[in-house]
Amino acid sequence: MKHPFKSLLAIIALTALAVGAFNANATTTVSIVVPHRDGAATQYPVAASTKTLIGTFAALDGSNNLVNATDAASRRVVGIHNTETDNSSGSAGDLSSAVSKGLFLVANSATNALTDAYIGRVAYIEDNNTVSSSGGTNFVVAGIVEDVTADGVWLWVGLPYNNGVAPVTVSMTSTDGTAAAASASLANLAAEAEKIGDDVRAIKAALILHGLLK
Repeated sequence: MKHPFKSLLAIIALTALAVGAFNANATTTVSIVVPHRDGAATQYPVAASTKTLIGTFAALDGSNNLVNATDAASRRVVGIHNTETDNSSGSAGDLSSAVSKGLFLVANSATNALTDAYIGRVAYIEDNNTVSSSGGTNFVVAGIVEDVTADGVWLWVGLPYNNGVAPVTVSMTSTDGTAAAASASLANLAAEAEKIGDDVRAIKAALILHGLLK
């Protein structure tokens, strides 16, 4: 009797041959098997003098080394630490550590709490395990809000910013051509210029809300 596991391997091999192998350098005319990662864990080099903590936000610094996420300049959140790696006495890259990406329940800020109004929008890093509606000083994006509960914030972490981001409506108050028509009246021109300024500020606020500006 043929072993069922060997039969399964044969079927997989025949399917791969029929579908075609992955080729990164050529246009394909047949279906192919594409290599993929399941997002369970990605390894990054750990920054010097850094100890990663399981369950806290993981970020890359300006040199693309792994650190604990804080409201600091040049931080890009890439997931949640799933390994405690102690590189406290090491140089950058001496050790690597694993980071998970996906949907996580994290702490909500006590001072700048996220509400249901932020579902589908970005949340910002307040500390290494807390998110905030405020961008703080450096507007470090923690992820996209999926849900807000009494237990905390369900957050997509380590995924592209625009994945599921809810559109924001910006209402314009200025009118095309009004400034030219109002040029004979300094007061009318000044009023229209103020409206234009309001529009620019509204657009900036919307871009900050989606993590595209800081």
